[in-house]
Amino acid sequence: MHVTGTCELRGERYPVDCHYVRDRSWNQVRTEDPGGARKTPPLGWTPICFGAGDDTDLALNTTSIEAPDTDPAWTGIYDDVPQEPFFNSWVVRHGEPRKLVAVRRNVLRYHPVLLAAVEQELEATDETGEHYRFHGEAIAQSPMHSWPNIAFRDSVYRWTELDAGTGEPTGRVTHCTYQEVFYDEYLRGVKNGGVRER
Repeated sequence: MHVTGTCELRGERYPVDCHYVRDRSWNQVRTEDPGGARKTPPLGWTPICFGAGDDTDLALNTTSIEAPDTDPAWTGIYDDVPQEPFFNSWVVRHGEPRKLVAVRRNVLRYHPVLLAAVEQELEATDETGEHYRFHGEAIAQSPMHSWPNIAFRDSVYRWTELDAGTGEPTGRVTHCTYQEVFYDEYLRGVKNGGVRER
């Protein structure tokens, strides 16, 4: 959704002109016993949008775990990880919806207390073979209390589009939410030393 207006904080006014997702999951029932879900490494929800209205040429949505070959913080905590470490993944390119067939997320830095990703790279390939690359950094992050059995972190991320071939910035930047959830097993697994530094 395209959000415009102003926000006043401590007497200073800030203009708002951004995109935000419409999350319809808030009223879904979350069981107290997540069963197999508690065996899931941290999940990151990554919506990204460039442009506005009819000028939107790229909107991407994916939920994924960190790629196992990136030495993620959950290494050693989980024996079995999903064969396809992403789901709910699609892209709309110049108005054409496409399925994402590959997603790779690499976390470069974690928050030392909140444990969620504060810098990461995202790569994706759609069903036509088009490849996408982004670099993201959190400019704000907060713990949120939404479900009793899930640790939830919400962030404002600054996403920079990278050239799919060279990895160089294209000059396009956008801001959107990045949300991460994890279960007690992950928290217990990293509590002694926190997440590893990169």
